[in-house]
Amino acid sequence: MLKNRGITVSMSRRANCYDNAPMESANGTLKVERVYDEHYATRQQAIDDLTEYIGYYNTERRHSALDYDSPVQFERRWAMQQQHTQPVDTASYPPPRALRAHEAPRAPVDNWLPQCP
Repeated sequence: MLKNRGITVSMSRRANCYDNAPMESANGTLKVERVYDEHYATRQQAIDDLTEYIGYYNTERRHSALDYDSPVQFERRWAMQQQHTQPVDTASYPPPRALRAHEAPRAPVDNWLPQCP
């Protein structure tokens, strides 16, 4: 079905366990730091909390693999090194908080997947 729609399934190369390692590490950190101690009353509460955490993870949380910078700080530093220029005005980024899931713009969804009974 995916092939008929022009969708390529993303899979690791044979015997290469490292392709997905960064994402697995991020998911593990998310679970340990946020999910395991929480008991969400609703699905929306979980979505909002995890969306907020991902915003924090990318903009504020320091990562040892990035020389104890946040991913945003690391990318800015890298970009400045590539351009050999002064930092651009970043007053509007990062945003004061991540958008909650119900605030984020949504793309139209095509209902092409088969419905489960």
